[in-house]
Amino acid sequence: MGLSKLGMRAMPTAILDSNFVDPSEALRTSEESYRTIFDLAGDAMFVHDIETGAILDANIKACELHGCSLDELKSLGVGGISVGEPPYDMFHARRYIQLAAAGLPQRFEWLVRHHTGNRFWVEVSLNRARLLGAERIIASVRNIDDRKKAADALRAAHDELEERVRQRTADLECRTRDLEQAEQRFRAIVEASPTPLLLSRLEDGRILFANERLEMLLGAESGSLTGRRTVDFYHDPAERDKVVDLLREHGSVRDLELRIRKVDGTARWVSASVQRFVYNGELALATSLLDITERKRSEEILTFQKTLLEAQSDSLIDGMLVVSSDRRILSFNKRFIDMFGLSSEVLETGSDEAALANALDKIQDPNAFLERIAYLYGNPDERASDEVVMVDGRILDRYSAPVVSKDGHRYGRIWFFRDVTDERRYERELMAARLEADAAREQASRYAKSLHKEIETGRNIQMGFLPSELPHPDGWEADVRFKPAWQVAGDFYDMFYAAPGLLGIVVVDVCGKGVGAALFMALFQSLLRTSAERVGSNLPECDNPEVAILQESLKSTNDYVKRVHRPSRIFASLFFALLNEETGDVTYVNAGHEPPLLVGARRLRRLKPTGPAVGVLSGVTFGVQRVRMHPGDLLFAYTDGVTDARNRAGEFFGLDRLISRVGGSSRSPEAVLNEIDDAISDFCGTAPLSDDVTMLAVRRLIAA
Repeated sequence: MGLSKLGMRAMPTAILDSNFVDPSEALRTSEESYRTIFDLAGDAMFVHDIETGAILDANIKACELHGCSLDELKSLGVGGISVGEPPYDMFHARRYIQLAAAGLPQRFEWLVRHHTGNRFWVEVSLNRARLLGAERIIASVRNIDDRKKAADALRAAHDELEERVRQRTADLECRTRDLEQAEQRFRAIVEASPTPLLLSRLEDGRILFANERLEMLLGAESGSLTGRRTVDFYHDPAERDKVVDLLREHGSVRDLELRIRKVDGTARWVSASVQRFVYNGELALATSLLDITERKRSEEILTFQKTLLEAQSDSLIDGMLVVSSDRRILSFNKRFIDMFGLSSEVLETGSDEAALANALDKIQDPNAFLERIAYLYGNPDERASDEVVMVDGRILDRYSAPVVSKDGHRYGRIWFFRDVTDERRYERELMAARLEADAAREQASRYAKSLHKEIETGRNIQMGFLPSELPHPDGWEADVRFKPAWQVAGDFYDMFYAAPGLLGIVVVDVCGKGVGAALFMALFQSLLRTSAERVGSNLPECDNPEVAILQESLKSTNDYVKRVHRPSRIFASLFFALLNEETGDVTYVNAGHEPPLLVGARRLRRLKPTGPAVGVLSGVTFGVQRVRMHPGDLLFAYTDGVTDARNRAGEFFGLDRLISRVGGSSRSPEAVLNEIDDAISDFCGTAPLSDDVTMLAVRRLIAA
């Protein structure tokens, strides 16, 4: 099987021309290339049956990840390698697989187990692809357990740091805020895409093939990498000679860390694995890259945290002293030495009594000072804060607390001393700052109220895009329900005449929620309706005007969104049908949308997708299907907010509950929608809607 069968873009014509290669040899070479690339991938890779989700194949990384052989993985299946507890069970996994099978790529975190029983976290990406002549689901799986543990360790280090230096100085507070921002950036390091791959000529490094993931990694235009030299993308061009030397010495390169340069000149860290093979009769290199830039940054953050903790005692503006339970000095900083005029030689002896003896002549009331220390050593669990007046007039704020581990082990006592002499003179400035802060809070409150008003205005504007009243053609009845999850929605519906006697029915779900989705909802609604009405008003003589209207309006909408709004990566699933009022024919396109239900007296049919979501791919020609509605039939279209509605226990409303309330129904659209609306409310209870809910029903009346 050739590389094009692996879901990659077409290779140069000369490479694919069957006149140059024996078919059986080409098949063998292609399968070897597939297996080479498959096993070379930096991530664990699985191939699943598109209908059942069964594991059909897996690479070496997948077997290593679970400690199983390929046959064991196939036998266990997705349910066997998952922990088996909701939501990490086969029921929820099947939902992700169904969405990927419908042409919607999926990325999510999942809890799995090793054959030894150990649990660990992975990140999964699902994509539909044509593989070995059949449609499959390709899963890319990455172990993120260490990243989660690192995040927990980082939070623990931060909590300990805050406890020790909390409420100390404005300078230290700034350091704490910087630390919190660093942690937020660390938590924001979320995803790694499926493995970028390229094939290049060994002799001169010319790129023979690059997949879309590599183009995304390098920030390159689609198809622009073929023919360029790989050395142009090394941050240090000499690194390529190093890679070639390693290949000559070892035959392959695994997990080599180096820096690359994107098209815009910025640098990224990658882990590269390279293997030689023969491609079209010449030596070539198959290279996989794993973007480890975020991991490098995480390592820098952790190194910074360790360095910060080690340097804590000397960076504090407070004097610090740590004494063990048996009154031995464990730690001190330079600030403590300066405050009490002590010599480091005295402190380094480790004797608390010797240090006190050298400090008493600097304190105005040494007896009270010693009595307080004795009391705290006699009450090891007590915290204390007081002031010490020095002979030279300085005032020291003294704070003491026990040093206790999480398991309750007591290590001793820590003392902090802060010079607060100057704080008295700053009281007026502090009061002025507080008044200024109060004024700022008041201004922020007014702004929040203004923002709420603006969003409400946006909601009213959005509602104006929806039909104020549905058309009521003779012999038909229709009704609709529309509930935004937020103040503004990404769902919308529409009913309008695209041409005389052809009633357009539209239900759309724009990806995302909130203001951004609402803005694109208006764009999609305007593009679809304008295009359909324009084509419908200028139809040439043709046998299938419905097909012409649907394909032209969807093509123009898709190409416009993909061309103009590509950086936004916005897309929408939609159901767009043209209803012939006279014949009852429904000609439709389902672009990656939840299949509407066509309900008759003895049948229930789901109108499945005929193409991808709008805005995902350029130059798509959407498939068109046609069904007929007989008297008494009901067409029910909806968005996934209906089936994905959850209750407090996290359960989905689901398709079965929906069908049970629609199937076999001969009632009016209003009655059907009321029943479903009530069922969703009863199921969710007090749980808020997680997504917009849109339902539209059309019924053909039975003639009197």
